[in-house]
Amino acid sequence: MSKLIPEKIIRDQIQKNQNIRTSIFEHEGQIYWLKQKESNSLIKRFLMRNSSKNLIKERIVLEKLSKQGIPVPDVINFGEDYLVLSDVGDAIINIIERRHSYYSNSHPKFHINGAPSKEKILTKASIALAKLHKMGYAHGRPSIKDICMKNNKIYFIDFEENKLDKNINKQQTRDLLIFIHSLYRFFGVKNESIKNIIKTYQQNGGDKVWTRTNKKMQNWIWLRYLFFFFKKSGGKDITPIYWVFNFFKSQKNL
Repeated sequence: MSKLIPEKIIRDQIQKNQNIRTSIFEHEGQIYWLKQKESNSLIKRFLMRNSSKNLIKERIVLEKLSKQGIPVPDVINFGEDYLVLSDVGDAIINIIERRHSYYSNSHPKFHINGAPSKEKILTKASIALAKLHKMGYAHGRPSIKDICMKNNKIYFIDFEENKLDKNINKQQTRDLLIFIHSLYRFFGVKNESIKNIIKTYQQNGGDKVWTRTNKKMQNWIWLRYLFFFFKKSGGKDITPIYWVFNFFKSQKNL
């Protein structure tokens, strides 16, 4: 890998964006992402794993997946405390909701106008996830805020939760559950739309992962009654779990 950006420019960006996990900058007409290690506060050091090791692991995963033709950012430069990645557009949650994210605020000329419909974008994301799984890989946390789109192409980012050399079946099952949870978390109870998106996942190489996941969830479907009490008061993380269980309840005989 050739280092395309002078170290001084990167260090200037690091100084300019202190304590900002991910930022973007422009160099010679190209947009790049700068990802830094987590700040070393006492609480974060106590609660989190070594953030430098997380960046190293993510770089290894990105380089491995890129060689396999999986849509991820290219690693342009790296150091002990940073990664510089190629631009892969904006998070699909921002595109769908027409949010003014850091990406579009900082570089309005790259803001996407006239984007495809919500279901079309999410369907493309589900197909990309199915292909990732079919190739024998897992993401680790494929929430729709960790999936991007540029030039109508889907890209995966943030592989810090990826567990190299661990049980791939369990990782893929977890991937699918997180993906479905994120659909409900951001868009609420829109069963038919979500069912169509997951059906597309099944039809594009995700059928084996779907079968394993559905079987697992049927064994735990009784937990739906526990989460019933939180379906209106559980907040953005807990409430969607009830909807996810309802979704799998509707899939019991499928």
